[in-house]
Amino acid sequence: MASTLAAARSAGACGLTALGQAQASLNGLTSGGSEGYRKYFLDFITGKPLIPSQTFATREEADEWLSTGTVEIGELITIAGQGFTVSIGSKGWVLLRTRLPADPEPAGSK
Repeated sequence: MASTLAAARSAGACGLTALGQAQASLNGLTSGGSEGYRKYFLDFITGKPLIPSQTFATREEADEWLSTGTVEIGELITIAGQGFTVSIGSKGWVLLRTRLPADPEPAGSK
């Protein structure tokens, strides 16, 4: 998946649209064939605990790690106890706030 994005970037496709991001995510999911879908299903649908791949004390440490380019789309990390998912934006890697299972429900969500 990372090599596909690197190839797209070198070809000048740095500005992925939302549709392009969704397609990249779907390609990553389906590239493993039925085994890729099976893993997705087991990891997310059946409620298997989500385990962050990296833990950082500060946002600066996480940004440093992002700049190395050794990240994967959809990777879950924590920064000071808060969950984030790695995604790619028009200007490169970004972190999107992700609610962890241990986080309380947002007010008014029930």
